[in-house]
Amino acid sequence: MDGDVTQFKMKRSAAWNARQDFKSLTEVTPMPMTACWEILQRFFVDSDIVESWTKALNKLFEKGETHLSEKQRMDFLSDSTIQFSKKATFELDPVSRLLVMGSGSEPETTSWFMRFPDCLVSNFKIPGTFGIIEGLPRTGKTSVAISFMKIIGEVLHQDVITNIVVEDPPEYYIRVKTLSELITKMVGKGKFTAILDETATYIPKKRALSGENLDFEALARFIGKWKGNLIVVTHSFVRDVPSLLQEWTTEKYKKIELNKMSVNLTKQNGFIHMNRLISGIPDSDFKFITEDTTALDFDISVSKMLKEIQNIEDYRNKPARIIEWIKDELNPHKKERSRIGIDIDDLLNNILSYQNKGFSKIQAIKKTADKMKINFRTAQTYYYTYKDNINK
Repeated sequence: MDGDVTQFKMKRSAAWNARQDFKSLTEVTPMPMTACWEILQRFFVDSDIVESWTKALNKLFEKGETHLSEKQRMDFLSDSTIQFSKKATFELDPVSRLLVMGSGSEPETTSWFMRFPDCLVSNFKIPGTFGIIEGLPRTGKTSVAISFMKIIGEVLHQDVITNIVVEDPPEYYIRVKTLSELITKMVGKGKFTAILDETATYIPKKRALSGENLDFEALARFIGKWKGNLIVVTHSFVRDVPSLLQEWTTEKYKKIELNKMSVNLTKQNGFIHMNRLISGIPDSDFKFITEDTTALDFDISVSKMLKEIQNIEDYRNKPARIIEWIKDELNPHKKERSRIGIDIDDLLNNILSYQNKGFSKIQAIKKTADKMKINFRTAQTYYYTYKDNINK
């Protein structure tokens, strides 16, 4: 019995000493960087939290800072309290836990400052990473996407291709309105991240066999093959995002309020794994115009493109061939041909060929109509409609 009492007193003394040390280190105002480093080493448990604060403190040190600002100190104290309680929970027996546990804040809540600027998107260093920013309207989804854009551009040094309209954009910002523009911009560019706002909303999951749905999944495959990443901003991950893309998505950000979101990062072989609530989210540095941001126009079929260019053996020539395919696909002659069942280019070239052989314009049109087995008036109408495009 005496041994148990002695052991209890020793545990209580050790717990009390630990708490006093923690208290003395955290009560200093302003808080010096040296105290932060000691607290990190002695009382923090989670490796990703330690890594994140280490990066944040190093950045402050590089700027010549020796103390935390009051806002930074409050953020650090919030995480310190949680980490101190966790250390007690993990390392001590139940009696000691009760002795050492102190006041806490919202569990698993982490400040934006500690995560900013790169920890939230570190996994996008790895090509083929897919992320979703979801949430109700007016919860700041696009603002977070723009903040991510800045990190990806300035810290990860990638181009950002997006349909979000930004005022005074940086050099790494590339705006697109259509799927053809998106693919043209991204092929052969090296590492990039595409951030598409309000796109999945227009591709309902229930239309599982729709062309748009299949093309969206094909687009995701295509982006990964070209050393790219994809972030989709939408209202509902479950309702709006195609099933296959849901399986590939490892980076999930759910906006709860303007300054708060839950983050779940699960990229295998990534840099950061996280399942936390992020608070204190600021407005984005760039001003964006939501009124001008429209869903990406799927003006070409990715599935069709992949099928028709898959036999190209020389990888270096693929970007040029893809761009050539897109231009051909968007050719107004080809679209008209698809609509009326007549190859306009063939019609124009035949007429020109007959004229070069000495036939008059009317004779050339008539011979072409007979050759293509169409009505003379039809051939004449399309000739005068598209004659300015001959050889273009």
